[in-house]
Formats: sequence, structure tokens, C-alpha cells
Amino acid sequence: MRLILTFILATLITSCSLINQKALTLHVGMGKAEVSKIMGPPNRRSFNGTTEAWQYADFTSKDQCSYITAWFKEENLAALTSRQETRLKDCSKGIQDIDWTQIPMGIDK
Repeated sequence: MRLILTFILATLITSCSLINQKALTLHVGMGKAEVSKIMGPPNRRSFNGTTEAWQYADFTSKDQCSYITAWFKEENLAALTSRQETRLKDCSKGIQDIDWTQIPMGIDK
């Protein structure tokens, strides 16, 4: 689990967007209220049993978007995943549906 967060944090450091800077302050075990206080309300929320995914999107440059998913097991942050994508307009339109078969290791469905 820490390996996933370390990888995500290393990826985020290379970008200077506000969303990535905020994500750098998150850590495993934080509650939903703490994550919401740092990241703000998610662009999209998805549920699968006791697992929840909060998705965030923001521009990192003029045409580059950063997408971060905060994965919760019950009420606590369990993992983060991210991706980058080139988009010319609204980043929120690039948010993809959660693929629950690709859930990060260590988070039971």
C-alpha cells in the first residue's frame, strides 16, 4: 500500500498543479472529512460495497489534466491512483468510470 502511495507521490511531484500539491499532503488512514478538507469535494464519487472512490480533476498546464482517485476502505483513505491526459477544454469530462476490477492491491472489494 505504501508502495502505491510512494509511486503516486513521486509522479505528482513532477507536476505543479494545485490538485497535485494537495494530494501530496494525503496519507493512508486519513478519514473522509480530512481528505475533503484538503482536496475539496470530489468531482465524482463511486461505491462498491464498503469501498468508495473519490475522483478529482484539474489542469496541470494549459492542455494537460491530472486525475486523482482517492480510494477509501470504509471510512479511511487506503490508496491513491493518478493519471495524466491531454485535454483542450474541461478536465472533468475526462473523468472515467471506475473499473472495479482494477482496484489497487490491498483494498478488498
